Amino acid sequence: MKNWNIQGRAKIKDLDMKKMKVEIKKILNETDEEKFLYLVDAYCNKLETANETAFLNYLKKNYFQSNRTQMWAHCYRKNAGVNTNMSVESLNNFLKNNQLKRRANVTVEKLLDTID
Repeated sequence: MKNWNIQGRAKIKDLDMKKMKVEIKKILNETDEEKFLYLVDAYCNKLETANETAFLNYLKKNYFQSNRTQMWAHCYRKNAGVNTNMSVESLNNFLKNNQLKRRANVTVEKLLDTID
């Protein structure tokens, strides 16, 4: 998502097309393979009709090739499992910010003692 936004801002000239976060999130989070392919085709057609070939070529080259989509699209990674480490790290960061006012070098043990 971050790369798509950065490249989109740099390569897309039409201001209406730059507001693409909603459509990109739908593509990224789609779990049904047929609907995913439909959303990708619809988005590519929308970029093509808006004459945004630079961004369309970027997407086709780096993301929308059939072997590449299987690496990042949710519809192909249904049984990959949940990355719980990301959730734990996010919670740890949230607690450090709210409970300890983001003091440096605070271990998880000290954080738990403070919460307790």
